[in-house]
Amino acid sequence: MVPQPAVILPGPPVDPDSQADTVHSNPELDVLLLGSVDGRHLLRTLSRAKFWPRRRFNFFVLENNLEAVARHMLIFSLALEEPEKMGLQERSETFLEVWGNALLRPPVAAFV
Repeated sequence: MVPQPAVILPGPPVDPDSQADTVHSNPELDVLLLGSVDGRHLLRTLSRAKFWPRRRFNFFVLENNLEAVARHMLIFSLALEEPEKMGLQERSETFLEVWGNALLRPPVAAFV
């Protein structure tokens, strides 16, 4: 079975001519994922968000097992880690170890 590529979850477009007060509030986009098992769809969506009108994202993830939820949380906390706390090289290596379910080095085990 060939894995499918990650999809971008764009949601409804934001009307730039709307009369909404966009100075003080951003439109919200609610996204619900049921049983997606991995966070690649959300990561890809967030990586493309800079090309869209500014909006607030609310992601809701429902999984059958708790391990999948923990994996989502771990991957997102790593992806959204502040650059001052963890450099790009260290973040990339940590991501590959966590994503690949390989044996973890002591610093990565401490992060987990």
